[in-house]
Amino acid sequence: MNGYIAISPKYTNKMKEYLAQYLISSSQNIYYYLSTSNEDYQSISEDVLDFNQRLDSLDNANIHYKFQNLTTPSHYTLPAYTIPYSIEDMFSIYKDINRVEYDSIILKLKTSPVKYLQEKYDKIEEHFGVIKEISINDFIAVEQYIDDTEKFRFFKDLAKLATNKYKETILPSYYMGRFYEENGDTEKAMHIYRSAYNMDDIAGITKEYLLQRADAIADKYGY
Repeated sequence: MNGYIAISPKYTNKMKEYLAQYLISSSQNIYYYLSTSNEDYQSISEDVLDFNQRLDSLDNANIHYKFQNLTTPSHYTLPAYTIPYSIEDMFSIYKDINRVEYDSIILKLKTSPVKYLQEKYDKIEEHFGVIKEISINDFIAVEQYIDDTEKFRFFKDLAKLATNKYKETILPSYYMGRFYEENGDTEKAMHIYRSAYNMDDIAGITKEYLLQRADAIADKYGY
């Protein structure tokens, strides 16, 4: 990953042309941040605002471009605002799914939330060169989405992903049981819950909890 933070920069015309062409044609993942303010030097601010219009229209999926036009910071105090914002945004994909990501992205998904989760971690590896294991918190976030939207078919895909990542735990059985239970095959769900008795507990999901779900199904349907 390449990341650049340009704070109140003074470009030459040739530099702007070169930079724009480079970003348009780049096959690398690049994070580029540009900032100015109303209290910046007027000549720099006007030039940056003009250049932003060009960069904002870039059509390259590899470029992650963000622009800040702040109100009060001067030319000399802009770094105190731009640098923390840029670094936090640059590494935001590395963090677990939070409320903002859940509300603004996941709840609006038109495709599979499990696919979104897999692609999130593929991007982490691609951008940072680090293989990060899918966190339990992110599994739980996708589980919450499935429950909130009642798209229970995705529990099957989530169970398969859990098998790949946490096969020694009860997580795959829990999600596969949820898939069958929510889709009407309660007897199969009951057996799956009970079959996880020899697996490891994880993230507050315990063998006792799965047995309770199995017993509740048995009591309700007389199995």
